[in-house]
Amino acid sequence: MTGHEQMGFRALADPTRRDILKMLASEEMTIAEVAENFDMTRAAVKKHLKAVNDGCLISVKVFGRSAGSATLMPSGMTALEYLNLKLRKTRNDRHCTH
Repeated sequence: MTGHEQMGFRALADPTRRDILKMLASEEMTIAEVAENFDMTRAAVKKHLKAVNDGCLISVKVFGRSAGSATLMPSGMTALEYLNLKLRKTRNDRHCTH
């Protein structure tokens, strides 16, 4: 597993970061728009975005000091898809009766 994949999985371990990914799955959002969905400071949201960006799951474009936007990166989807497949397999294995 590469360093980026490890960072991506670490980012996915946090529920706030998973919520951010769900929001970005449907549309590009500014950092301010992402922050509006959470009861935390914009600085805290930026830290979450940085962690998800470091895991190559999103792309963050910053314009100046306070404006910017975030989108899901296609390369990040491979890690998300892998995790989804593993979770489905685990869930199916639990429900399987022998």
